Amino acid sequence: MVNTFKTWWRRLAPLPLGKWLFSKALALLIPYTGTISPFVLEVSPGYARVRMSDKRRIRNHLSSIHALSLANLGELTTGLALHFALKDQQRAILTNLSAEYHKKARGPITAIASIKNLDQALVGPIEVNAQLFDKNLVLVTSVKALWLAS
Repeated sequence: MVNTFKTWWRRLAPLPLGKWLFSKALALLIPYTGTISPFVLEVSPGYARVRMSDKRRIRNHLSSIHALSLANLGELTTGLALHFALKDQQRAILTNLSAEYHKKARGPITAIASIKNLDQALVGPIEVNAQLFDKNLVLVTSVKALWLAS
């Protein structure tokens, strides 16, 4: 599946509606992730930037984006950054996820994840961090994901 995502991204991203098509396919293939309607803005080995819109279905009773929707966005973003850095025959599974919530999240949220030390072998436990920002570039959530790569 990882190789398929890489191939789809390379083919679709340059097209006028390519990123939208890639994001829709991703949401269909990963149903829980699809609940936040992510839009992949950029992805490369060790880096990902993904946005989600503020919709009623992902809001809580405080009129802000639900904590688990934010964690979902962080997990997706860290996973894309890692999976695009892995060799085609490698796989990774999430073993731990934590999130720190700094402010209420409202409006479109953009998550950015990057992996330091990509020159090292990506095997075993790999920590990938994501920062989630609102439209004013205020940090609303920090996500730490531990992935086990083999």
